[in-house]
Amino acid sequence: MDSVEFRFVTDNSLASRGIRLWTWPSEFSHVDLVMPGFAGYGLLGAMPGGVKLRPRLYDNPTKILYATVEVNDAAKVYAAAKSQIGKPYDFGAIAGLMFHRDWKDTGQWFCSELATWILLQDNTHILNPAVVYNLVTPGMMLTSIAMKYSTEDKTIVE
Repeated sequence: MDSVEFRFVTDNSLASRGIRLWTWPSEFSHVDLVMPGFAGYGLLGAMPGGVKLRPRLYDNPTKILYATVEVNDAAKVYAAAKSQIGKPYDFGAIAGLMFHRDWKDTGQWFCSELATWILLQDNTHILNPAVVYNLVTPGMMLTSIAMKYSTEDKTIVE
């Protein structure tokens, strides 16, 4: 068994506060997959501006939580993540709260939906596969029993 790591963050920006309010009771508003082997970079996620590899210090979080998930093949997870680079951010994800929508639409992504989809490409389920979800939030990911947590600060100073 391999494992991959996710970085959950929050900050004091208006966008972060709105996401936390919208996805309450989560105290985290964003999630990135930690990508090994990218000098100076290492976080892959969906944000306004699209799915990108970003430097480890691209944001200014007020709180960070790392979580690992056991997967069948970490290389397969990382390959799935890299295949989504360049896809746009899903600004319409909020519609998932009110209308049935397919959060697995690979044409655009919200951060936690991308992270969950990446895991599904390895047949790793962190959500109950018997339930139909209209969206996936950072809080939903964090409540998964598959996640193992660490509060260790792993931010790399560049």
